[in-house]
Amino acid sequence: MSTSHHDEVPGMKPWGWMVQYGVGMLLALLLATLLGNIALFKQTSLAGTGLKAAHLVQFIGYGGALLLCWLLGRRIAADPPFAGAWMPCLRELVLPVTALIVSAGAYPVALLVLKPFFNSTAKSLYNWIFVLGITGVAIWLTAAWFLKAAPLVPSVQAESGKRVKKAA
Repeated sequence: MSTSHHDEVPGMKPWGWMVQYGVGMLLALLLATLLGNIALFKQTSLAGTGLKAAHLVQFIGYGGALLLCWLLGRRIAADPPFAGAWMPCLRELVLPVTALIVSAGAYPVALLVLKPFFNSTAKSLYNWIFVLGITGVAIWLTAAWFLKAAPLVPSVQAESGKRVKKAA
């Protein structure tokens, strides 16, 4: 049996791969939090930098969860787990919404390992990079709605109206 994606069990139903990603994200978050709070990780640091092992393990775990979130968003956009009248509209918004979540989440995650190396100028530059990046993604989301999703609403509403009339 072959599947379109190597990360799933052959024959796995759509909700199955969504659960697979969700559990992966939860495990990454949980393990990063637990390991990051162990005294050994809090006390061990990279000589002369102030970078603690706790920050490094949290960066890896939280970053992994963000990566899985991005991959899940891509997968949902490419292969929606459910069909419905509103799916064409929602499908156009999945990647921009996912990108907004991931880019906003990436700010504190990257800061875990970069903060010890920042002076005030570098921190200000870092902040501005994220302000511009997150704003750009918000513009992408708005444009995706206005240019791609919103034009589909009338046909979705018409399709929904037909179904309601048939059911009555």
